[in-house]
Amino acid sequence: MFHDKTWCQLRTHGRALSGSLYTSPEAERLNAAVGGILDQPHVSLYEIGADFGQVFVNKQHSTGVIGIRCLDIPFHHRTKRRFLHILGIIPEEPANMDPFLAPLREELACAGPCGSPGEGFSSCNTP
Repeated sequence: MFHDKTWCQLRTHGRALSGSLYTSPEAERLNAAVGGILDQPHVSLYEIGADFGQVFVNKQHSTGVIGIRCLDIPFHHRTKRRFLHILGIIPEEPANMDPFLAPLREELACAGPCGSPGEGFSSCNTP
């Protein structure tokens, strides 16, 4: 995401817009819980979602995609395909998403608690 000049320019411009998570009571609660760092320009909130669909017309088989998008760019940009990044593809709809989300949670935890500056992926125990 950070290699996209347009995305970098749009960051933080969607925070004050009506309907933004940043203007909600939940954001105020989260911001207080993490010491007010959500207001910092180097901190962003991200949304992770999954969607499933039938890829093949002649076969009954559902395939899923896990994606991530930044919540502090304006909504009309956030929904564009170029700003949605695929994190994984799931071959069929599972009964439980935990096996797919657990590795993602571990990877994101490596960024530090709440994305604390100074704690990066280098502190992970990854190969």
